[in-house]
Amino acid sequence: MAFAFVPKTLIEQANAAAGDALSATKRRALTVAVEQFVDCLKRVPDGTPADLQPSDLDTLRALAEDVIGKIENDLERDDSGGSAQDLAEGVYDIRAALEELDRWRRHYS
Repeated sequence: MAFAFVPKTLIEQANAAAGDALSATKRRALTVAVEQFVDCLKRVPDGTPADLQPSDLDTLRALAEDVIGKIENDLERDDSGGSAQDLAEGVYDIRAALEELDRWRRHYS
């Protein structure tokens, strides 16, 4: 039995990953949560815009800004080591995924 793409589940996964990022107290946990959040953002275009509520994209954008803020705060405290580079790349990955979501939304509107 095949399962249909369920965007709400994806939105919920993004919300959970963002929550994990925002509550992370260790850099490794933050890095993993950021990777999961980026993965969720990148999977949104696998569905169709009709699968999403208009507020879902706003929710994802707000979550993304919160996660980026958490990353920036973490990097301000300590920007040394390879994990800092991974987190900095996470900001770029989030922004790139948001740009892709905007292109996807414009394509279908």
